Amino acid sequence: MAAKKKNEVHEAEKEQTFTLDQFLASKRFSNRRDLLKAVLSKDKRYSISEAEKNIENFLKGKVK
Repeated sequence: MAAKKKNEVHEAEKEQTFTLDQFLASKRFSNRRDLLKAVLSKDKRYSISEAEKNIENFLKGKVK
């Protein structure tokens, strides 16, 4: 039973990932759809924190 609890804790640490289309359909990112299309790849999955970090890095970027 101890092994089962350890496994449950390990799985809880993993973040859920989403596709670009799922982010575009979400209410949370409804005002940033254009940014999502610019910073996320269509064929990769991202956690919410990864998507927010990519948006933040893009917005902090310098104009060339």
